[in-house]
Amino acid sequence: MDPAGLEQRLTSQDQRLDELAQLVQGLLQRISTPAAPHAVPERYDGSPGMCNSFLMQCTLYITHNPSQFRLETDKVHFVISLLTGRAKEWATALWTVNSAILQSESRFLSQFKAVFDHSPTGKEIHHCAYSDAP
Repeated sequence: MDPAGLEQRLTSQDQRLDELAQLVQGLLQRISTPAAPHAVPERYDGSPGMCNSFLMQCTLYITHNPSQFRLETDKVHFVISLLTGRAKEWATALWTVNSAILQSESRFLSQFKAVFDHSPTGKEIHHCAYSDAP
């Protein structure tokens, strides 16, 4: 091969490498930093004062791990898997009769809150905090 043809091929390959490097750089800039990992929520035993914080932790975990929860039932099963004590007994009773509540996240959470959420509302907390004030 003549030296002029070889030099032309090398120049062409250099240009292609530069284009590929720019393409890779552009792709790297597009990739977003992965979200910070969220811990699996602590288990819940049915304690009334802990219901909202348990459900908040579950919601955060589910929201930040959407690929693990493609179906409504995946979300319900995840929450059930974290239950112990009275809460587990309640869910087991629903499971035993194959309750339709287990098919819908919103229905399950609504029923769950009706049974276990007896925490004070924001208004009640405010009243308790300031009722002893002079």
